[in-house]
Amino acid sequence: MTFDEWERRFRRGLEAMARRGALATGGAPGRLATTVLAALEGGLLLAQLRRSTAPLEAALDGVLELLGAPERP
Repeated sequence: MTFDEWERRFRRGLEAMARRGALATGGAPGRLATTVLAALEGGLLLAQLRRSTAPLEAALDGVLELLGAPERP
């Protein structure tokens, strides 16, 4: 799957969330999709370079916080 396809899927999901009123931020789904993809890819790259899951976990937590999701256990 290409980055464009991932971004498109994220955008569609965020658009659906916005229609249901489940998107906590007032941001545009297209820009949020780009932000989500960039955060996850950056987290993955740093996790590989540092040989630690901490950067990916931080990226995931940041995305969840941005979207207003409940905190992970």
